[in-house]
Amino acid sequence: MTSVLARPAGQDPVDAGAAPFVEWARFLPWFVASVGQGEHVGCIGQTRSGKTTLLQLLLSARTDASQHWRSVVLANKVRDAELDKWARRDGWRRVSSWDAIRQHDRRVILWPKLKTDADFARQALVFDTALREGFRQGAQTFMADEIRYLAKTLGLKALVELWYLQGGSNGAGLWAGTQRAAWVPLEFYSQSRWLLLFRENSPEARKTLTNHCGGADGRQVARIVARLERREFLCVDTWEGVLLRSKAVL
Repeated sequence: MTSVLARPAGQDPVDAGAAPFVEWARFLPWFVASVGQGEHVGCIGQTRSGKTTLLQLLLSARTDASQHWRSVVLANKVRDAELDKWARRDGWRRVSSWDAIRQHDRRVILWPKLKTDADFARQALVFDTALREGFRQGAQTFMADEIRYLAKTLGLKALVELWYLQGGSNGAGLWAGTQRAAWVPLEFYSQSRWLLLFRENSPEARKTLTNHCGGADGRQVARIVARLERREFLCVDTWEGVLLRSKAVL
């Protein structure tokens, strides 16, 4: 599949040999079949890049593919129109506390109230409990739309690192997004099997990618993400060093 190009190479702004473009209809089932339970996924994209939508689409498809896969989305914003729509479809159940999750729930959006400054402490406590219990139980995937907020703003860095460093051993996978390559714990790179990267214009951020792209050629990754089209993303398999590009069809 990695040899299939959606556009003639002469019209492709990126070196097709380094990162072939794969149509979404082929990329989606390939990714779903390739990502294992307990593997970590990292996604970097600026606001309106399509980062959150991409993670949601991939996580929904992967959850649907296995009866033994539980997914829990940690929702932290006051309002999130896209996530709110997602919560009303595809069997996702919205709850405000970990105790409200039922044993047979496989698609959960954990969304504690955040309306005033006082709610920050409660949100931190809810996510603290979820990360501890989710890690203890294992065999599930958590998605955090903004990993920097979870680790730094809410002060849960130690638990985030625990998931990254030891979660794979009991099937606890962390799918995490961020807006900037330079804003996240290094484990985001060193422990993620899969990196999904949107266009990056910042030289500082591209330098971070150059230094921390696992088994892939970091310099090549940095060159490619500087030239991606809008909504196009680069998929990096950090174990195998394989690079693919695609664009999600909404």
